[in-house]
Amino acid sequence: MNDLNTIYPKLKNKDINFNNLDGWAISVECYNWILDNIPEGETIVEFGSGSGTMELCRYHKVYPIEHQERFTRLAPKANYILADIVDGWYDPEVVFNNLPDEYSLIIVDGPPNLDQVKTRNNIEKYWDRLNTSVPIIMDDTHREDEYDFAIRTAELLGKDWVEYKGWQKNFIVIR
Repeated sequence: MNDLNTIYPKLKNKDINFNNLDGWAISVECYNWILDNIPEGETIVEFGSGSGTMELCRYHKVYPIEHQERFTRLAPKANYILADIVDGWYDPEVVFNNLPDEYSLIIVDGPPNLDQVKTRNNIEKYWDRLNTSVPIIMDDTHREDEYDFAIRTAELLGKDWVEYKGWQKNFIVIR
């Protein structure tokens, strides 16, 4: 993976607000991976949303699934799917009735853990309803439980995986 000394000069001519990346959002390194691997204009399904969604929308069509209405106003170009948490994950009826037919990337960055319950992992109940032939980004793999879940997912789906280590946090790409 390129380090920030390589990434920033490459991205400086793009219309990017770096303040919307890192921290709680996807990392600069993850955003760079997406720009390098997912063609402009392609569709991204993003579980969880935030300031990084604004940046994703600059070059891609994004369908963020979000359970908090306040986050559905951040990126005017996003095609938000507002879905309550039901049985530990986004309401599947709402999600699967509103997902686009075709997409080129899945980002798993939500829902957040609620009341110390790991909700993000509950996506594994629905892999059979998602197009897992596209790359899947599992965010926050600097946390042991997210790392373990990403590896388990890759094994379950029979896919290869690569972890990218950023200056603030890590992510795994499953393909």
